[in-house]
Amino acid sequence: MLDERVPLIFPLSQKPHWRADPYALTFLKTPYEGQFAAKQWMCGTQEPVTYSRTRLWRPFVARADGIQTLSLVLLRAAKIPSLALLRGAVRETSAHFGYVNRRVREHLGEPPPDIEDVPRHWLMIDIDSLAEPDGFDWKQEPRRAAIWAARRYLPNTLKEHAFHFHYSGSAGMKPGLHLHFWFWLARPLNSLEAKSYLRRVGEGKVDLSLYSAVQPHYTADPIFVGLNDPIVHERGGLVIGLDE
Repeated sequence: MLDERVPLIFPLSQKPHWRADPYALTFLKTPYEGQFAAKQWMCGTQEPVTYSRTRLWRPFVARADGIQTLSLVLLRAAKIPSLALLRGAVRETSAHFGYVNRRVREHLGEPPPDIEDVPRHWLMIDIDSLAEPDGFDWKQEPRRAAIWAARRYLPNTLKEHAFHFHYSGSAGMKPGLHLHFWFWLARPLNSLEAKSYLRRVGEGKVDLSLYSAVQPHYTADPIFVGLNDPIVHERGGLVIGLDE
């Protein structure tokens, strides 16, 4: 059971020395109440209210030292619908800002970018709209389905490694499996290195758009209004081995 009394995600101003640490995770939080970095599904509608668009975000940071602590951080983030994660880090010159932009490049007439690319030990793979298992009801057994999908869809170089899984905002509401797999790497990779590696081993099944310093990694569970979550038991969790 996750102890809600133990803080895992901090305002960057409290932990500025974690900013570019390879073990760290940069979270951005929407600035206003009612702005969500999560999909919202409303009763009677076919499409979700999608993620809020905002120019400025409040910077937060967490730190993990392996897959188990990474899983704890992600379980906490899943319950905070205003948070999203970046591969990049807030620049040192911006670390004291209360709000930051989600840019890594200079744009004429715009304030300087607040984000830079840095190596990270963690890696997320997005499996989107791929075939579901047909031998059991995966919505009733989401952990079993995540292990099934790992065997079927993950690159061979990652299949034997522990991972954290999380069903994304469309899972259970749109056809196919919509899953995020999170890994802990022995050597940290920057975004270009991660993209190059997964282009080489991903067999065309991996969404490469994630691998930039500023592409949001959506970590929050979706919000259901007038509806029940179709996925029973758990949307995310830690899997140590595929023989579980």
